[in-house]
Amino acid sequence: DESGDVPSQRAMQKLNLAHDAIARQLHQQDLELIDLRRSNETAEKRLKRMEEDLSQAQESQHEEGEKSRQLEDYIRKASALELELEELRNHLADAQQEIQQLRDKVEEADQKVAEVKKRDWQLRDRIESLEEHEA
Repeated sequence: DESGDVPSQRAMQKLNLAHDAIARQLHQQDLELIDLRRSNETAEKRLKRMEEDLSQAQESQHEEGEKSRQLEDYIRKASALELELEELRNHLADAQQEIQQLRDKVEEADQKVAEVKKRDWQLRDRIESLEEHEA
């Protein structure tokens, strides 16, 4: 009887649509996670360079024989680097928090996918059982 197949087909279509939507969401989150990781790596490299620059600037402040104007320039540079370093640290902390949130979302999406797959198999088993029963 073909009318018995229609609810099964509809259920299967709904499952497929839900599965596809979750898969798309998971893929988008994976892309966002990749972008955040790249951004985080770039920020870490920049932070390291800034720390090195700051260290060099602070060492230069203590060198003997420097002219007063040069010393003031280095002090301004060090202050600016410290501010930028603090901003980078804040950005890094924010990026790491976003990465964790995305990991949590990915884990949640993985759980949803697993649930959808489980329901899919249950429906398939039920459909198969109904088909065997009808036969």
